[in-house]
Amino acid sequence: MKFWICYMALCLAGCGSLATDRMLSNNLLDVAPQSDADVRHPEWGYATKKSVIAPPQNIPQPQPNRDMLIQQYLLTSGIEHEFIAGAHPTIKLKQTVKFATGSAQLSNQSLQWLDRVARFLSTQNGIEVVLEGHADSTGAERFNDTLSQRRANAVKNALIQRQLAQNTIYTRGFGEHVPACSNNTQTGRACNRRVEVRFILAE
Repeated sequence: MKFWICYMALCLAGCGSLATDRMLSNNLLDVAPQSDADVRHPEWGYATKKSVIAPPQNIPQPQPNRDMLIQQYLLTSGIEHEFIAGAHPTIKLKQTVKFATGSAQLSNQSLQWLDRVARFLSTQNGIEVVLEGHADSTGAERFNDTLSQRRANAVKNALIQRQLAQNTIYTRGFGEHVPACSNNTQTGRACNRRVEVRFILAE
């Protein structure tokens, strides 16, 4: 009797083991590679990872360059100029203030042009104005040295009368020593009787 009981127990255990093996076998077959491609790329059997897109952030936009804004304003105002880059950027106005022979008096045309220049400067901060007076070769050299300085001072006074700060305007006279044109012709001498205007852009 004990023999039969042991025999039946062994049979039942064997059936349970077989069922378990079959269950494991079925589970293994479910996840086993199904083709050569699966074997070469085992990661294909893994769950696909979802990429998460971060919400857009508010990135500050670059501000317009101050020097470019100044140049655009000058062009809009009809003031032709040349921009000279460097540690202290400079703007040289292409138009100059012209004078009669031996005179430091400003013409009405020059005063109207200085009105436009003054309106521009009144909208800006951190700009220093340099006025460079010149003369032609007519007359004595010493006289021309003094005359060129008087011409620069005349332009300075006109700008001050138009509400520009005196401590931002600098003058210097070069006499006849830095001609822009030839002094051999009347047209050339008229070209040399001038005041050049420069802006120095402070940081």
